[in-house]
Formats: sequence, C-alpha cells, structure tokens
Amino acid sequence: MGGKVSIDCEKTGYSANIEFLTKPFYNGKKHQITGTLFGPEKKEFCKIDGEWNGIMYAKYSDTKISDIFFDTKSTPVIKKNVRPLVEQGDFESRRLWKDVTFYLKSKQLDKATESKSLLEQRQREGAKERTDKTVKWQTKYFMESGEQKWSYEKKLNKRLKQQS
Repeated sequence: MGGKVSIDCEKTGYSANIEFLTKPFYNGKKHQITGTLFGPEKKEFCKIDGEWNGIMYAKYSDTKISDIFFDTKSTPVIKKNVRPLVEQGDFESRRLWKDVTFYLKSKQLDKATESKSLLEQRQREGAKERTDKTVKWQTKYFMESGEQKWSYEKKLNKRLKQQS
C-alpha cells in the first residue's frame, strides 16, 4: 500500500507533504518514504527519504547535509492503551477489523481475506444506503476543512482544557 498525505500545523504554519511508495514491479526497495517539509512562509527547508520501517534521513536545504531524521529500529515501542473491544463503538477500527487481525495473526490468510471482503462489502452497502436516503456520514473525530482535507477535532490541548 502506498499513498500521499499532507500535514498542516495551524498553530505554527509548518507543513509537510509525505509519500509512502509502493514497491516497484521490477527491482527497487520496499517500505520507502519521501517527504518535503515547509516552513510557515511555505518555503521548502528539508527533504526526507528512507524506509518508513527503518531509517529516515533529512537533507536540509540550507546546508545540503543529510542526517538521520528518525530511526524506527532504535526507538522504543510504547504499548498502546486501548479500551477492550466490548467497550468500543461499532465503528472503531480495532472492533471492525478484529476478525481480520485474528486470522492474520493465526496465519489463516484465506479467512482473513474473506473477513476483509465481508467488512468492505458491509461498508459499501452502508454507503449506498446512506446515498439512497441522502444521509451524510457523520464523522466523530474529523471535520472537513476543504476539498479532500480533514482536520482532527479532538486535539489534545482542547481535551486538556475540557478536563480542567
């Protein structure tokens, strides 16, 4: 799987365009990532490349020096703190994908594929039903902020203010 993502920080004005590259058909490496970082004035100041599951390098525009930007192999893994599946909502990822995850972990690829297909079919049917009834999908954590742009609405600073 590959794709492009853009990240914009409203507070600082910094932004990034990142691409996760798929493995080429002939030769080439897997797990590649490239990116460009921009300052608040929208001027490029750094290019990133490497492996998203290995070492990523940063080459800064002003010095042309390439340094290690991030090394996933030497970074400690922090265990996720998630609620048990029975406490999760119907559309939370871990709950939706639990069967696929189970079958992948137990190396039952045919059943994992079947579970994935069933899940995707249910999602397509739900989307068609909403379209037929002209009901817009209600997001919980993201708000549309332009064409193909979404903003996360449960930002940490907002949550902390609500708690105090």
